[in-house]
Amino acid sequence: MLDFTNNIGNKKLRKGFRSTIIGIATNTILATIKISVGVIGGSFALVADGIESTMDIFSSLIVFNGLRIAIQPPDEKHPYGHGKAEPIAAGLVSIALLIASVFIFSEAIY
Repeated sequence: MLDFTNNIGNKKLRKGFRSTIIGIATNTILATIKISVGVIGGSFALVADGIESTMDIFSSLIVFNGLRIAIQPPDEKHPYGHGKAEPIAAGLVSIALLIASVFIFSEAIY
C-alpha cells in the first residue's frame, strides 16, 4: 500500500493515483472491445485504435510506478530523493509510443 503521510500535496497525489487506476481500467475495457470488434469486422483502423488503447494501459502503468518511486523520501543511496523517476518514466512512455506508431505505420503500409 502507498504511504502518503510524509508527502506535501497528498490530496493531489491521491487524485493522480486514482485517475491513473481509473484510466487503466477504462483503457482495458476499450482495448478489449476495439480489438475484438476490429478483428471480427475486419477493420484494421479499429484494431489500430485498440492497440493505441493498449499502449495507454502500459503508459499509465509506467506513470503510476514512476510516481510511486518519485514520492519516496531520500535514503542513503539517493540523498536528493527519487524525483528523477518521473522524467525516466516519461522517457519510457515516449519510447513505447514511438514503437507503437512504427508498428501501426508498418502494418498500414502492407
